[in-house]
This record gives sequence, structure tokens and C-alpha cells, in this order.
Amino acid sequence: MEANARMSDPVHGLTSFAETLSQKLDLLLSELDLVNQQIQFHCQRNKFCQNSFDGF
Repeated sequence: MEANARMSDPVHGLTSFAETLSQKLDLLLSELDLVNQQIQFHCQRNKFCQNSFDGF
């Protein structure tokens, strides 16, 4: 994996790859937070769920 990263980006190698993954992870965590907020909103609105999504 390191050799492939060096071939595609000889200057930064795995550092560039790790930074890209970190940015994608941050984006996905933000999206997950938004989805959890929407779920809680709808659960409270409909009183259908009761603590079903705690801990997500």
C-alpha cells in the first residue's frame, strides 16, 4: 500500500492518502450527526421511538 501511495504521489505518499481519508471521515461523521438529529426530531414529533437511538 505504501509503495502504491508513493507511486501515485511521490512527494507526500501516505500522508496525502491519510489526509484524504481523514477528510472523508470528518464528512461522514457530520452526515451521521445530521441523520441522528433528524431521527431524534421525528421520534419526538411522532412519539414513536422511545430512546431507541440513544448512543448513536
